[in-house]
Amino acid sequence: MLWIDTKTDEDVRRSSEAQWTPVWTEHKDGSASAVVPGTEKVDGLFWADAIKEVQNDPYARLAMAHRHLPAPGAFREMAFARRAIIRQLRKDGRSFDDDLRQLHFWAALNSWSVPYSEALQGPGYNVLESTPYARLAELDLSYEVIGNEELPDLTKTDRKIMREAWGEPKSHTTAHKLYASLWNEQERKLVEIRAKHRTTLIGGISALARPEAAEQSVPDAPPPRSLFARLFGR
Repeated sequence: MLWIDTKTDEDVRRSSEAQWTPVWTEHKDGSASAVVPGTEKVDGLFWADAIKEVQNDPYARLAMAHRHLPAPGAFREMAFARRAIIRQLRKDGRSFDDDLRQLHFWAALNSWSVPYSEALQGPGYNVLESTPYARLAELDLSYEVIGNEELPDLTKTDRKIMREAWGEPKSHTTAHKLYASLWNEQERKLVEIRAKHRTTLIGGISALARPEAAEQSVPDAPPPRSLFARLFGR
């Protein structure tokens, strides 16, 4: 499931697990190794490398970046592609309003995130990634409400074209300032989830560190189970 398809916290959890849950392999010597699937590959390449092959095709570039939201690089690549499309439409004398509004929308949405979360002691991107897209899509991120002067993803040229097309907005702000309560809610939720995961992990490691009772009390106990078997109950 793509992030842009997530509607609930459960959707986000499943999407995250599909990408970041290790796939374990047990070896003959009893050891185990794990591989993390990571983000979707494009012809075997990480998307940020694959997108270089379509830089001259703005529609393909836009589609690829859209699939990999909310990665910071995906927002940037979408903006590059959208600008190229707008330039061509303006050159051809065709309407570009829909594309300009999309450029503004995604810049406004990305302004809900911040570079660093003090509560998480890490990138604010983690809060954005853990928030269902549907919840952000419900916010009013229109030009009249958000403006454009405080949106880092927009250029001076972007802002000039928007003013020419739509006039001056009522105000200039960011989605983070305007919808801080939602950010605080999602940030707090992620802090709690990570605390639970940390407790579970520490408990599992502590259990593995203790000798198994059967190995201590039974003289003819079977050989100790492998690390993989002890971790996953096999």
